[in-house]
Amino acid sequence: MKKILFFAFALVAGALAFTSCNNEKGNNPESQIIDPKNVTAEDIIGEWRQDSAFGEFQTGAEYHRRPFMVTKDHIDGEWGAYTLKDGILSINIHERDWGQVEEVYIDRQVELEIVSFDKSLKRAVLKQKDATFIIYDEEPPYAEHEVKGECTYYFSMFPEPYGKDVEVTEENVKGVWFEEYEAYGDSDYPLSRGVTPHYNFDYFGDNHEFMNVMAVEMNPFNAFPHPGFWKFHDGGLEYVEAYSGQTYEDMSWGIYNFYKIEKLTDQFMVLHATWDNGKGNQYYYMSRTNMKKEDIIRE
Repeated sequence: MKKILFFAFALVAGALAFTSCNNEKGNNPESQIIDPKNVTAEDIIGEWRQDSAFGEFQTGAEYHRRPFMVTKDHIDGEWGAYTLKDGILSINIHERDWGQVEEVYIDRQVELEIVSFDKSLKRAVLKQKDATFIIYDEEPPYAEHEVKGECTYYFSMFPEPYGKDVEVTEENVKGVWFEEYEAYGDSDYPLSRGVTPHYNFDYFGDNHEFMNVMAVEMNPFNAFPHPGFWKFHDGGLEYVEAYSGQTYEDMSWGIYNFYKIEKLTDQFMVLHATWDNGKGNQYYYMSRTNMKKEDIIRE
């Protein structure tokens, strides 16, 4: 008997990243679902985020969040990496064959069927019929086996800040926030957007209580909690994880990154930290949730 332990994307890491985890109202436009066969190359150009993937041979939901950029050059330029026709997105992949000792590269093509596409909200669902899954024998010698099956990928565009502006105060920061994505870079390179493979939630509570929860799905209850403390000052905040038994008074404030609140609305918050005398920049883009502390962690 075999047990499934690992799901291997037929897409290489970072090769592809298009329904959003959050269906927020905010300032989002109205939904506009179109026929997948009417999706054009222009529709898919931009910065996308893979939110999740569900496969035929998986034991549960897979998070696998990752960024993905499609440029005009990818579609019809000299790179020629992607071809879109009649609702089928074909991707030409040039990758190393890690089964060979010597450095050998192979070319292959992956076809993704567009199942659903929201042109206005920029959300999409794509399906791959021949995704690769790796399963392992439960008993020695624990050999691995490759099997093929369907996998469905869920994508969305990176959300821009939305909602009604509110005053930057400690009270307006309190609550549970979802880390949508981050942007980072320094003076020598432009900012680059990225996401963690997990779903991260941050709780800013009363009495300086802070909690970061790392979850493998959008329901963070009983996930991986990292308690600590936070401090609001000078139009921004600091937050740090704490060891068991430590109190707020034990924390050494000022040695950790200070995050200025660049934007705060009733739905969104943008945090900004710098380093190396302002040459390096990091931004966190966070959406407010309706969750309470008890929704994300069991006491």
